[in-house]
Amino acid sequence: MKRSHEVVLWMLGAGLGISLLSETRTTEQLKQDKYASRTDCVKDWGAESQCEEDAPGSGGGSGGGGSGGGSGGGYHGPRYYWDRSAGQPVTVSDSGAHQLMPAAHPGGLSHASVDAGTVSRGGFGHFGFHSGGG
Repeated sequence: MKRSHEVVLWMLGAGLGISLLSETRTTEQLKQDKYASRTDCVKDWGAESQCEEDAPGSGGGSGGGGSGGGSGGGYHGPRYYWDRSAGQPVTVSDSGAHQLMPAAHPGGLSHASVDAGTVSRGGFGHFGFHSGGG
């Protein structure tokens, strides 16, 4: 009988520990690199699908995150943050999906990098996206 109480207490303690870890949040500043040409963007990000043309007069990136002057005509890469533990950039889509980009070299050829919002990362890989440019 005593042993069953120990198991229950152990399980409660483990569950509490897991829930506390999953509530840990880290906020990352998203960046978005600007390029003069699609070719430069593709060299940094490795795929044309990661590069979009700036809208004329927008001067910024997709998802309402970009800020930075210009009359359009340039290109921008995806919104990303640098994952220090992986040593690689992680892109964040408009829907909040995260993708590790091991072949990317963000900022390598860009003419400017602009703030593109923040993202909150929780424990055990939980992510929450917070839009807002800056």
